[in-house]
Parts: sequence; structure tokens; C-alpha cells
Amino acid sequence: MDHTDPGPRTPDPGHSLRLARLAMRTRFEVVIADDGDPAALRAAGEEALDEIERAESLLSAFRDGADLRRINLLATREAVTVSPLMLGFLRQCLVLAEATDGAFDLAIGALLDCWRIQQEDLDRAEPSATAIATALAACDVRRQLQIDANHRTVRLAQASARLDPGAVGKGWALDRAAALLRESGIRNALLHGGTSTACAFGDEPGHSGWTIAIRHPTDPTASIVHAYVRDASLSVSGPHGRTKVIGGRTIGHILDPRSGQPVSDTLLAAVIHPSALVSDALSTALLVLGVDGLELLSRRFPDAQFLVLPLDGDRRITGPAFR
Repeated sequence: MDHTDPGPRTPDPGHSLRLARLAMRTRFEVVIADDGDPAALRAAGEEALDEIERAESLLSAFRDGADLRRINLLATREAVTVSPLMLGFLRQCLVLAEATDGAFDLAIGALLDCWRIQQEDLDRAEPSATAIATALAACDVRRQLQIDANHRTVRLAQASARLDPGAVGKGWALDRAAALLRESGIRNALLHGGTSTACAFGDEPGHSGWTIAIRHPTDPTASIVHAYVRDASLSVSGPHGRTKVIGGRTIGHILDPRSGQPVSDTLLAAVIHPSALVSDALSTALLVLGVDGLELLSRRFPDAQFLVLPLDGDRRITGPAFR
């Protein structure tokens, strides 16, 4: 989705170093705004991008040997041993699914397959009510994913269940990359993946954060708000970022894991939270829940700030970082 504008930001003490790499079918960028030895800054940035590639090696649905691929291929028949990193990721996703009442669902893969969201064909018939009901029975990660933490294994409860980390994979990768930058001594940096998720930190005196414009979902020439992000992450979700024509109607690529239908009542949702993984999950959940989800999510995630834009265009904001 192209909802955020990751252009130049504050602070900029002297110069900034930009590095980019393709991973997870998107473009990740690291902007380091520190003074210092250029070679050392570049090495830190490259290490952060390497970490994003390591995250992809675990979460890829197509790469042989990737933990996620092995889970989807084997875990309905046998217990699959996963890495400690993957185990931690899965446990975080379970917690977030529970906290969002299932509006974020890592096990949405069967529903994506039902609507053929990830395929390139341009037009086709909508799935039948029976097909959607069958797909929904294989969703809900709280029912489908069985974790044995002692043996570091996972199983999937139903043969057609499939995990899909598309809603949170980039956020998890950015969290890990940002942590490496901090460990390397970087003080001011912005990282983003695909312009829908950004992670920023900085310690320059007097600056209130990195300024990120959030574009209007139906008018790419206009911004609906600016987000001021410091030591936090911003995630933006919207159904219009990638559309399909199905049964003669244009739908977005985000599906409601409760009803099985494409999200259509909310134009955009944005969340600021200390963790990019959490902000990713919550922006998807808020898009699904709409305005009615603000009270629930604000209560359960008091350290998050929210923005939701319903169809009527009357945006709702919690927190001062959206201005």
C-alpha cells in the first residue's frame, strides 16, 4: 500500500545515509541521520537490511526450508520444529489475535486462497457462500495453531489451514532491524517497508519526531494527516492499496476474518505503537473493526495511538501524534 510518504525527515544533523533493499516483495529503506564515520554508518545500515532478509528467510511461503513454508506444508500432518525466533513470532501473533478478538488473524490464508487475493488474474466470479464458510472454518489462528513451547514445535488443527504473515511480517522485520541499529550505536534513524510501515527513533535535542505524511486513500495528491513518530512505529492499512475485480466489482485485498468478506466500510486505519509488529497487527484489526473498534483497541493498547477514516470521511483520532 502506498499510504505513507517516506521522504526526507527531521532530524538531519549534517547529512543522512540512505540504503535500500528488496525483500518480502517490497522495498525496504534505512535512513540514518547521524554524524560519524560513513563506513561505520553504512555497515550498520547494511546489517539492519541483512536482518530483514533473515526475517524473510523464516516467513517466506515459497522459499524451501523457510519455517513458514514447512508449517503450511507439513504441520497439518505432523509436529514441525521451528526456530526460537519463529516460535516467538507465532506466540506474539497469538496474543494479538486474542487481544483484537480475531480481527487480526495470522491463519487467514485459507480465506485469501478462497478469494484468490494473491493471484494475478483480473476478473473472476465471487466465491460462493459455501466456499467462504469452508474457508472460514480453517481460519482463526487461536483455534488452528497448536504450539508446544517445550519441544519448540507447532501443528495446524485443520488440513486446509494456512498461515499468512502478510499483515505483520514487515513490522516484525523492521523491529529486528531497528534493534540492531540501536545496538550498533545509531541514534537517529528511520526505517520503512513498502511505505505502509515505518519505524523511527532519534535523540536530537528539541525535535519532536520524524514527520510522516499519510496520503488520502482515494486521492494520492492529498494528505489527510501528518504523523509525528519518535521511538515508535507507524502502520497504515487500507483496502484500496491493491485491488481486484471479482464478479464485476472492485474490492480491496484486506478480508474480514470474521465474515469472510472484503473490508468495505473503512477507507483507512493508522496506528502508532512502540512495536512495528504490534502497529501492523492493530492497523489491520482497526481497518476490519472500523470506528467501533476504537474503544476496544484503545482500552487494550493504551500505549497506542489510532486514526480511522470511515466511508463518510469523518476521521477519528486518538492521541496527539496525528496532526
